[in-house]
Amino acid sequence: MKIQAKSILKTFTLFLFWMIFPPLFLTFSIIWKMPKLVGRIVLTVFAPLTIVSLLVGVFGLYQLHYYYIERGSRSEIEAKTGLKFPDYETVEKRHFTYKPRFHGDFTMERTIKLDTVNIEDFYKQIDRKIEMTKKDTLDFATIYWNIGENGNFRFTHFDFADDDDQTIELEIDKKLSLVRITYGRM
Repeated sequence: MKIQAKSILKTFTLFLFWMIFPPLFLTFSIIWKMPKLVGRIVLTVFAPLTIVSLLVGVFGLYQLHYYYIERGSRSEIEAKTGLKFPDYETVEKRHFTYKPRFHGDFTMERTIKLDTVNIEDFYKQIDRKIEMTKKDTLDFATIYWNIGENGNFRFTHFDFADDDDQTIELEIDKKLSLVRITYGRM
């Protein structure tokens, strides 16, 4: 009877550790040799806390990738502007103005220096985009190119599809070949 009570107590203890803290479950299951080796490994891998930790870790990695790598990347900017950017060097690294929040609102700024080789061809492409924007008024509210009062090019893109509210704004200083990029989600 005493051996059966001890076995039930060990099983209950292992169950609690499996639910609350899987490393202790694994430690005590090795010491007590309760489930067989394969059972210990399977139970440790599929413990609730382990699964929750893995899900939180995957979500965190996705957030890290989205906010630090994907947002404001060359491919995203080229897709939104419809232009192929010349080579560039980052002058001022990304910094968060509001930092990503749980609900996803953020604003980031970045300054890049364009390579001046064939820069005039790039500026001519922008001039063509400005002419197309003046002719095409359908997307004028969400996507447009224009020339600022100081002669710099400006691009604005508001994406209100799917309740995403993403924005990208570019200001291209033609004299210094600098581009100030502001992007975010409201």
